[in-house]
Amino acid sequence: MFVRSVALFLLVSSAVAHADPPGLSPVVDVSPPAEDIPSYRLQTALADASALGIGMLASKSNAPDNQASSVAVATYALGAPLVHLYHHHPQRAAASLALRVGLPLLGAVIGGGIGRSNCSEYCDNDADIAGAALGIVSGAVLASTIDIGYLSRGEQVTRSAPALAPSFGAGPGGAVRIGIGGSF
Repeated sequence: MFVRSVALFLLVSSAVAHADPPGLSPVVDVSPPAEDIPSYRLQTALADASALGIGMLASKSNAPDNQASSVAVATYALGAPLVHLYHHHPQRAAASLALRVGLPLLGAVIGGGIGRSNCSEYCDNDADIAGAALGIVSGAVLASTIDIGYLSRGEQVTRSAPALAPSFGAGPGGAVRIGIGGSF
């Protein structure tokens, strides 16, 4: 009888589960891995190249009502923002449009000011017009470079899924705590 009692005691005592205190239970990370979204720099560069090509064709045209130059300007201003919208980046599209309108205008103001400062009073050498034109081209090239180099970059996105993990612990007075924790 004594042997049976000792065997029963050993069986019951070895079946008691051990639990970590609350907060020390390991949480299993079940979040999905990061997803790489490739850059679309080539598409943005092709939009700019098409605007440049249309502009070159417009410059060779001798038609008095040359609408190709308007198409070239519209393609330059709206082509890359549309590419950003296609890739579901509305903030980048707004930044692209602001760069493509703002930097050439700023370049025109700065270039015209520099050209005007190089001209003496009542001079007729059109330095202010040439400076403004150079400023517009410089601003457009800078806007295109920033757009292709930075705004059209790829990214690494982590999409977090809800994660649940059980929690076990011992409370005061021998109480057992069981719970579920997670991130949402």
